[in-house]
Amino acid sequence: MRHTGTAPIPPPGKAGRKQWTGLAVLVLPVLLVSLDMQVLSYALPFISGELGPSSAQLLWIVDIYPFVLALGLGGATLMPSTLSLIRTMFSDDGQRRTAIAVWTGAFAGGAVLGPLLGGVLLEHFWWGSVSATEWR
Repeated sequence: MRHTGTAPIPPPGKAGRKQWTGLAVLVLPVLLVSLDMQVLSYALPFISGELGPSSAQLLWIVDIYPFVLALGLGGATLMPSTLSLIRTMFSDDGQRRTAIAVWTGAFAGGAVLGPLLGGVLLEHFWWGSVSATEWR
């Protein structure tokens, strides 16, 4: 490795600390989106009890977040853009496979943590705590 005064430069083709830190930053929104989509399902009994929505209204409550996320600019570009950045940041095949595995694990981890976090929030706070926006 060469040394340039502040930090060693990794050999060409190998990702260094900067790329792995970048991966951590890219994984965070994927984790949060996955987690948020799962948390709402635990709040449905509380929402139904307090707001008394009709079946159609309850369906809108359940489906609107994934619908907006899937057609919204942020949601439509989140997955492809993060994977594209991972492809660019990790030119080594082995490191790229590891980075994509970490990315996939974060998405799956959000789906697993969502119900757990939803349960904790609903146990200790009001049902609006599971949502980024307060429905009043």
